[in-house]
Amino acid sequence: MKLTTVQALRAIAALLVTIYHLFLNEQAGITNNGSSEVSSLLDLTRNGFAGVDMFFVISGFIMVYVTDTASNGKFTSLDFLLARLARIYPLWWLFSLLFLIMIIVGTGQLTPASYGIADDQTASYLLRSFMLWPQEKLPYIVVGWTLIHELYFYLVFAGFLLAPRAWLPGLTALWCAALLLGTAAGFATAQAANNVLSLVFHPLTLEFILGMGVGLAVTKNVRRLALPALVAGTAVFVFALLLFTPEMTGLSMNWSRIAVFGLPSALILYGLVSLELQQGWTASSRLVYLGDASYALYLCHLVVYLMTLKAFEILAAGLAQLGLPAWLVSAVTLGHAGPVDNILFAVVAFSGSMVCATLTYSFLEKQSLAWLSRQRRTLMNRLRQVDGQ
Repeated sequence: MKLTTVQALRAIAALLVTIYHLFLNEQAGITNNGSSEVSSLLDLTRNGFAGVDMFFVISGFIMVYVTDTASNGKFTSLDFLLARLARIYPLWWLFSLLFLIMIIVGTGQLTPASYGIADDQTASYLLRSFMLWPQEKLPYIVVGWTLIHELYFYLVFAGFLLAPRAWLPGLTALWCAALLLGTAAGFATAQAANNVLSLVFHPLTLEFILGMGVGLAVTKNVRRLALPALVAGTAVFVFALLLFTPEMTGLSMNWSRIAVFGLPSALILYGLVSLELQQGWTASSRLVYLGDASYALYLCHLVVYLMTLKAFEILAAGLAQLGLPAWLVSAVTLGHAGPVDNILFAVVAFSGSMVCATLTYSFLEKQSLAWLSRQRRTLMNRLRQVDGQ
């Protein structure tokens, strides 16, 4: 059963990250043009990264929910893992290749100068990036750091599927305990995971575990506190989204974001899903569709923003060369006095991202996932036959 409220939350999470990066990129364009102007919405949207926390919680929930009736064993585990790899890698490779082509055409280099990758490290960096393996530098498209965490979660969960379903609550609790003990032992990091050890004991793993907790509660029909959980979670999340700063707490940024974004996301998810299952709540069809396309939006928006910045730069230079009126040139020159350039960039970049995401999902992602699903089922049937099952 497809849960419309979950897809709506996926849409909201993707929009938060997309808007957060929109004004960061606008500010980068302003700064690159030598202006001291500050994007008027940069401060308001500074916590849009909270969409990642919501994504992680949703991921933990979905994996528990969709495997609720699955049998345990090696074939279930392998089938699950292959399905998740097929979900993550093709679109990641597509947009990473597109980004690579853009960088080569624009700079003649394989990586942007701002990445600081030495020539003799470029091949290794790109290989690790395309494979989503933790390393010192962020992945080629920087949002890929979250996919590294996703893949780690899928690997652990695939291991859990080897055991009887009745063991899942205990295994989840043990995982949580191991994470906290690793933190106490100093294995955790407040920064991005840059090696396997820091990935295994990274604080944000707790958000997947929170999502699993929601999934276990929902599948066991523990749904009585749905409305209070939804109200409390929404209140805290919105308050933190608008007002939270790292200086407000002595905790590290990752631990504090779990408290102010991860836990409220879990409460919101628990409330919405429970109310959908119990009382038939449904989400807007448009939000559901955007939720379906959220992965495409998550991957494409930074590429589209970069293209928009470059297009503005080329257009401004071209209009100036043609001797067209200064007001027209200023409309595509970020950092110029007045709001026209800022509004135009925001509209073009955000709309372009939405169009790119919906087209990618509708005409590429759905079809490729359906084809890969058929190939996976064929492979699993053959493996079962070989094994005598």
